[in-house]
Amino acid sequence: EDQCSAMPPNTEGSGPYSSGTKVLLAESPDLRKRINIPVSDNNTKANYASILKGQGERGLSFHIKKLAWTLFTIPICRAIVFVVFAIPTSFAMDVISTLRRKLRRIFARPQDHDIRVQNVQNQVREWAKSGSPLTMRTKRSPWLTMSVALRSKDDNHLIDCSSLRDILSIDEERMVARVEPMVDMGTLSAELLPRGLAMAVQIEMEDITVGGLCAGMGMETNSHRVGMIHENVLSLDVVIGDGSLIHATRDNQYADLFTCIPWSHGSLGLLVAVELKIVRIKPFVHVEYICCYSKDSYISKMQQLSNSESAPEYLECTVFSRDTAVIQCGRLADAVSTEDRSKINPVNAFWKTWYYVWMESFLSRKLERYDEFIPAKHYFHRFSRSIFWELRDMIPFANNPIYRYLLGWMGAPKVKIIKLLTNRKIRWETMYKHVVQDLIVPISDAGELIDKCDEWFGIYPLLFFPLRMCDHSPHQGLLRNPLIPGQKFEMFFDLGIYGIPKRVRERKSWDAKSTLRQMEAWVRSKRGYQALYCDIFQTREELRRMFDHGLYDQVRTKYSAVGAFPELYDKIKPEAWLLEDRHEDDLL
Repeated sequence: EDQCSAMPPNTEGSGPYSSGTKVLLAESPDLRKRINIPVSDNNTKANYASILKGQGERGLSFHIKKLAWTLFTIPICRAIVFVVFAIPTSFAMDVISTLRRKLRRIFARPQDHDIRVQNVQNQVREWAKSGSPLTMRTKRSPWLTMSVALRSKDDNHLIDCSSLRDILSIDEERMVARVEPMVDMGTLSAELLPRGLAMAVQIEMEDITVGGLCAGMGMETNSHRVGMIHENVLSLDVVIGDGSLIHATRDNQYADLFTCIPWSHGSLGLLVAVELKIVRIKPFVHVEYICCYSKDSYISKMQQLSNSESAPEYLECTVFSRDTAVIQCGRLADAVSTEDRSKINPVNAFWKTWYYVWMESFLSRKLERYDEFIPAKHYFHRFSRSIFWELRDMIPFANNPIYRYLLGWMGAPKVKIIKLLTNRKIRWETMYKHVVQDLIVPISDAGELIDKCDEWFGIYPLLFFPLRMCDHSPHQGLLRNPLIPGQKFEMFFDLGIYGIPKRVRERKSWDAKSTLRQMEAWVRSKRGYQALYCDIFQTREELRRMFDHGLYDQVRTKYSAVGAFPELYDKIKPEAWLLEDRHEDDLL
């Protein structure tokens, strides 16, 4: 609202607002938005003019920042920054990570795991003895996490868990991997895949850690058969708020804690070891593509396939418009015959067109079906080169054959490097002019959600994963048990929405807060969930309605988490400054 319209009428030079001040403010709307003018009875027109002059002037550093930001908003300039800095840095980090993995395999000391855990326990006990009012978090830098946020940890007591990054054992008889929480998917894949093994839920992004997945969430294209990653965790070792170490399983005396750890985001304790199910795989995934040219067609096929007793091992759908999509049905295979080997497609090879663009070409060619054999590792990381489809907005020419052959071998920029380049202005843009959301609702509501997303965002492609949501009675964690009586699971699906809204692309106004709050309310009304690594506008009370906090609250009290670790909402809420009404220049 115009601040001048709210000013009471006064005579020149009298009262808190003089008419001269009103004129000055009315003629300087940009400054009026940008500054917060102190008001007192002694303020005169001259005082306000002085304030405006002092606060309106900007130093050289500000103008340099503003010029840099203006250039960064130009697509070609932004692309140059990524090509010159982000991609080479990410490639260098990949090389270093590969060397570290090899050295770690040589020098790893899993026998020292107990010593490393004892170190974490000692840090927690020292915090407890100190009587510190600050709650504990891990010392890991915010830019290293996969969350979209860059939350400060200045108001927390930090616990160093960085040494917990070893694979402790791979038991091929029990088909169990025991790992420390800082082990990432790239490290685990490098150990498992050469042995013909994989995680029961093999996650796409290589930099995601096991701890982040188990205390947060993770899903893949076989989740319609085996559920999300927490359904495939066998045990969790947790250091709780008093420094005690607890070994929790689904059926021991700590089953309540085990049930509540998924989606709790470190608000119940510190993970120090995890046991995960692993499975045997074959060298290839035989993928059959089903092209659909109406919304009803791909929705009904996905509902049918996901609930079928003969469902494919891997199932997903990429939605390219409201009425067009490509369903991918994958089955593990050997590709022995000459005909089969002629269909091998290493989709993640750097010279290949991006995987989602390859699939979209089936629609332009009006194909009904297509099939090919994808090497297992390529399949598990099929969207990595294009960061799903986000890279098209960072480097618009990155899928050009010339770029792919000359620079594609360096791969895509890592999410952590993108976050490292993020300042407040860019962070504000990612929240208010960009969307990263994963919504999980019953698959029976899939058609309505597609329509809603077309209305809210107009973003395509969309990622469509069916998910089995299992019944864990008598316990119920943050995710509710299925409502269907006598059924051990209920079929939900995840819709991944990543990109720039259509109205923003068209340079039209788009109200992010209003739109996302509509989205959140709709998801709550469907008994659904919003992934908590994403930006949220929900209040604390609304989040408690979306996620069942009944057992969670009891567990926080029982296992000394109250006062020791932040509550869930405090772990995942947006940075406070993002919700303030600021002039854009103040973010530079």
